[in-house]
Amino acid sequence: MLHILGIRHHGTGSARRVLERLNEIRPDVILVEGPPEFDAILHWVRPEDMSPPVAILGYNLAQPEQASFYPFAQYSPEWQAILYANAHKIPVFMLDLPLQTSMEMASSLQEEQRQALPNPLSHLAAIEGFSDSEIWWEHRFEQHRSELSNAAYFEAVLLAMQTLRDAGIVSSLDEENQYREAWMRKILRETQQKMFADMVVVCGAWHAPALLDFDKKEKTDKGILKNLPKSKIQIGATWVPWTNDRLGVQSGYGAGVRTPGWSEHCWNHPTNTGATWLSAVARQFRAKKIDISTAHVLEALRLANTLASMRGLSAPTLEEYNEATSTVMCMGDHLQLEWLRKVLTVGQKIGKVPDKLPKLPIQADFEQQVKRLRLKLSDEDKEIELDLRAERDLEKSIFLHRVAALQIHWGMVSSPEKARGTFREAWLLAWKPEMELEIITRGAWGYSIEDAANKWLTHRATNAQTIADLTEMLEHAMPGALYSVIQHILQRLGEIAALSYDIFDLMTAVPPFARAMRYGNVRNTDQAAIFALLDGVIRRICVGFPNAGYGIDDDAAKALFERMNKMQDALQTVEQEPWLDIWYLALQHIQPNAHPLILGYATRLLLDMRRQTAERTAQLFSQALSSGNSSAHAAAYLEGFLRGSGSILLYDNTLWNLVYTWTTELGNDTFRDLLPILRRTFAVYEPSERRRIGEKVKTGTAPNALFAPTLQTAEDTH
Repeated sequence: MLHILGIRHHGTGSARRVLERLNEIRPDVILVEGPPEFDAILHWVRPEDMSPPVAILGYNLAQPEQASFYPFAQYSPEWQAILYANAHKIPVFMLDLPLQTSMEMASSLQEEQRQALPNPLSHLAAIEGFSDSEIWWEHRFEQHRSELSNAAYFEAVLLAMQTLRDAGIVSSLDEENQYREAWMRKILRETQQKMFADMVVVCGAWHAPALLDFDKKEKTDKGILKNLPKSKIQIGATWVPWTNDRLGVQSGYGAGVRTPGWSEHCWNHPTNTGATWLSAVARQFRAKKIDISTAHVLEALRLANTLASMRGLSAPTLEEYNEATSTVMCMGDHLQLEWLRKVLTVGQKIGKVPDKLPKLPIQADFEQQVKRLRLKLSDEDKEIELDLRAERDLEKSIFLHRVAALQIHWGMVSSPEKARGTFREAWLLAWKPEMELEIITRGAWGYSIEDAANKWLTHRATNAQTIADLTEMLEHAMPGALYSVIQHILQRLGEIAALSYDIFDLMTAVPPFARAMRYGNVRNTDQAAIFALLDGVIRRICVGFPNAGYGIDDDAAKALFERMNKMQDALQTVEQEPWLDIWYLALQHIQPNAHPLILGYATRLLLDMRRQTAERTAQLFSQALSSGNSSAHAAAYLEGFLRGSGSILLYDNTLWNLVYTWTTELGNDTFRDLLPILRRTFAVYEPSERRRIGEKVKTGTAPNALFAPTLQTAEDTH
C-alpha cells in the first residue's frame, strides 16, 4: 500500500505530522524527495553523528564547481523521515530525477519562465484573505491547532493540491516537474516490484497528486522520459555543515525558511510556544544589559494572544509576537527587532557532520590543520590577531595565506598596513558552507592545502597577464611559505614588468613587495630576489611618472593619487635612500599641466620630505591658486596638497595666508560649487585639528609670513 505524505520543506508542523504518521503506519520502506545518487550516504543520518543544520553536497566529479546543496534542519520533514528509517532499520531511498540529469537539463530550462508565474498556493490564500501564500500555509497547515487525525491532515493536503491541479493552475516549475514526477513514479514501480507491503513517500505537497495511480502510468512515463537528455556526468556526494542563515530564503535558497530560529523553537516547544519564545527574547535583551522583567514577558504574551484573536488566528504567529515585543519591550523601537531577528529569529547556528565521513584528501588535510591550529569554523565575523614571532601564530598565518591563495574565501587580512612597524597580522574570518565546495574544487590540484596551493598558483601565474594579478598571488605565496611557486611568480613579474608601460599597474606592485621585504626575516623569504625585482620596478615607475598625470580625468587622478600615497608609505617602510632619491626627483619633474590633484600632492610630499624649500612651495601654491586658473583647478590642487593632515595649515603661516586669501576672494556661486570638495578635504582631519583651524579662521591672515598673501594674477604666472 502506498501512503503519500505531502509536506512543505522545513515545515515544523509537517515534520511533526510525518513523524507521528510514520509511527502509525510502521512502513517497510520510506522514499524521500531527492536525487537517488544520495542513497549511499543516508545511513550517516543518526543523532549521535550529525547535528543539523546540515546539507548534502552533490557535485560533478569532473567539474566540482557544478554542484547543488540540499539542506536539512532538525524540523525538516525529510530529515525526520530519514532519522526514523535509520532508527527502525528500514530501507530509505531518494525519490527524484538523478542529479546528473538535472545538471544536464539546467542549461535548457529558462529561469525567466520560472519567475513569471505566481505560487499556485496564492489562489487558495487569496480565498481566505491572505496576500502571502507562505503565511497562509503556515497558518493553515504548519501552526494550525486542529483535532484532525494525521491521516486526515495529509488527505487535506492532497485534496488541496489536487483541486489546484484539476483547476488548471500551473507551477513555474511545470516544465521540469513533468520529468521529475514521471521519474518518481518510475522509482515507485521499481520499489513495488521489490515486494514492500507498505511504502511511504515524503515529498513536496505539489507533487503528491501526481504520484497517485503510479502503477497505471508506465506507458505515459516512458514517453516522457525518453525525451530526457543523456548524461555521462559522474556525481559525488557528501554531507557538509550548514548554517541557519543559509537555510533562510534571504540567502537565495529557493525552498528556504524565512525564520529558521523561530522554526526550531516551534519544533522544540510544540506547546507553550509563546511563553518560551518571549522568555528567550527577554534573555537576549538582558544579555545586552536591557532591563526586562517578568511583567514585560507576561504583558507581551497577553498582547500577542489578543492580536491573534482580533485577526481570527488559532494561535499567535511570529508576527504577533514581534509586534508585542516591539510595543512592550522595545517601546516601539524597531531597530531592536532587527538585531533580534539576527540573533534569535534567524539564529546563529552551524551544524556538525561526522569526522569519519569519507572525504577528499584535501578536505581531510584542511580539517586536520584547522583542528591542530585550534582555529574555529564560525559563520560569525571574527577577527584574530597573530604575533608572527610566536611559532604557533606564524603557523596559523602560513596556513591562512595558503587557504587564501587557493581562493577559498574563509578569511582575509583585515588591514595589511595596520601591521606596519610590528610583527602583527590581523585576519577577519567568516566561514560559509559554500566554502566546502571551494575546497573540493581545489582538490583536483593536490592532496593537501600546501600542494594544491603551489600547483594552483603556478597555473594562475603562468596564465596571468597583469602585474596586479601576479602581485596578489605573491602576497599570499610569500607569507604562505609556498617556496616552489615564488620563483615562478617573480620570474613572470619580471617578464611582464619589463614589457609594461602602464605606470598605474607597476605602482600596484610596490606596497606588497615592500611588506615582503619588511617581513623577510620573520617569514624566511628570499629578499635578494625581491630587492632586484623591486629595484627594476621602482626605476621604471620613476622614469615614466612625470608624464603619468597628464591628460587624465578626475577618476583616474584619484586612482593615481591613492597609488602615490601607498608608494610613498612603501618606500618609507623599506628605507632605501637611492629609491627615495629617484622617487622625489620624479615628483620634481611632473609636467606643470598635469592634473592639479597630482600636482598638489607632489608639492606637499616634496615639502614634507624637505626636498623643496618653503619659498618654492609658496610660489607653486600661489600659481595654482591664482585667478588665471579655474576655481575647480584650484580646489583640486588644494585637495591634493592638504589631504591627510591639517597641521601644515596650523603651523605654516605663509600657506595659511594663501589659502585664507584665496577662499575669501571666491564669489558666492563659486564657493558653493567648491564646497563639497573643500568639505571632503577637511573631513579627514582629526577633530582637534578642525577645531583649531576654525579658531584660526577667526583671526584672519597670520603675521610673520614669508610672502605677502596677495595672490598672483594670470599675467604674473606667465
